[in-house]
Amino acid sequence: MLLKLTDEQRACIRDHFLEEGIPPNCPGRRPVSVREVLNATLWILATGAQWRMLPQGHSNCKMVRGHFQQWRCSEVLRDVLTDLRQAHRMFPTP
Repeated sequence: MLLKLTDEQRACIRDHFLEEGIPPNCPGRRPVSVREVLNATLWILATGAQWRMLPQGHSNCKMVRGHFQQWRCSEVLRDVLTDLRQAHRMFPTP
């Protein structure tokens, strides 16, 4: 079971992630898709599985865990989950 954010959910939390604003012609290594990392993080939170049990359809578990820890410490993850909950209340899925 892979959890995936819908486009509407993604739009309501886009402002929480600075890496979303990096232009494509900017030099340096391209950041991994925030959406991909967040989908993997939500899968871990929903299933309670260990990081190493992340399915192959997701990014590298060490990289996802690193992002999770950064987001948790900076409270970005709390804000994202709050916004997703609010969006679900406003636009419940049928």
